[in-house]
Amino acid sequence: MVFEPLIVLVVAGGIGLMTLPGMVAVQAAVGQVVASATAAAPLVMGILLGVIFALLIVSPMSSVGIATAIGLVGIGSGAANAGIVATGLTLAVMGASVNSWGATIAHFMGSPKIQMANLLSRPKLFLPVVIAAAISGGVASLMMVEGTAFSAGFGMAGFIGPLTAMTESAGSALAVRVLVAFVVVPLAAAFLIKLIFIQKTQLIKAEELKLPEV
Repeated sequence: MVFEPLIVLVVAGGIGLMTLPGMVAVQAAVGQVVASATAAAPLVMGILLGVIFALLIVSPMSSVGIATAIGLVGIGSGAANAGIVATGLTLAVMGASVNSWGATIAHFMGSPKIQMANLLSRPKLFLPVVIAAAISGGVASLMMVEGTAFSAGFGMAGFIGPLTAMTESAGSALAVRVLVAFVVVPLAAAFLIKLIFIQKTQLIKAEELKLPEV
């Protein structure tokens, strides 16, 4: 009991130090890609950022760290948030039949990273995530929902994305636009993708999204 925490810290810390240069280089490269995407037309930018942050949120990299490092604000931040929300809802809906109620909610109220092991071991699971994020990111940009560099990588966790959009966005019917961007479209995309990938084509089985029992 005394030595176990020390061993874990030494081993984990040692691995972290050894992989630090590589991880820094990768995150810097991803940051440059994200920064380049912000120069595209609004709809294209929304789609690209939605997809990029969907991939980031189920990877070992920090979506919040990258967004903060490059100062991702405005519509780009809103699109990134929408992509993360779509990722969480899609994974939650597709795996709802094999996961507990608490685990299902944790996908979007916590973080989709809980599915990281399943996605990395079954790359085909990235396809529905990318499609949902592209749709949601594009719609979010059309809805002109905005965010800050701090909120961009959070999605629905703590309601940070929607609440920030409510305070940062301008224009009329703001509540409706935020609701459409963060709830209606991502949820509709999630159920549509479940219908296509699990029920119709059976390219994906719900069991592939089962989380370990705790």
